[in-house]
Amino acid sequence: MNLILLLNLVIAILTETYIRFSKVKLGLYYDGVVDAISTLKYDKQYGAMITAVPPFNVLMFLMTPLFVLVKNPRRLKKINHALTLITYMPIAFILVIIFAAVNIALMPIAYVFSIAHKIKLCFSPRIHRTRKDLLLDLGLFVVLGSVFLSLSQLTDIYYFIK
Repeated sequence: MNLILLLNLVIAILTETYIRFSKVKLGLYYDGVVDAISTLKYDKQYGAMITAVPPFNVLMFLMTPLFVLVKNPRRLKKINHALTLITYMPIAFILVIIFAAVNIALMPIAYVFSIAHKIKLCFSPRIHRTRKDLLLDLGLFVVLGSVFLSLSQLTDIYYFIK
């Protein structure tokens, strides 16, 4: 009988606690998330060891004795920065190649859509420029549009890298 009474008491306590915290469960969750942010920040001295992606995390494992032996914070920051660049440079290079390839592949589609848009502007009743200027713009784009789109690829790639 005592066991059943104690079990009922434990169930009652747990139910009361659940009811009390169920009203504020989202707030408690966000409180935990905010508390975890400080632990997930990139460390300027050891961040490369934590954020390295496979297979470069093997390189970081091999560099662990270096991080343990170096005590100078400025030197640790320099080593950390260099290792971060080493681990993320191949990924950045692959992403730039993919970006450039997709940009170049989509260039003919952009050329056709631009011509279609310029033709639509020429026949639009609500225009802010003369039809002569719009037709001249269309003609220039038909002749030189592919050149301008090709040159814009360089600026696109530059800003993607940046």
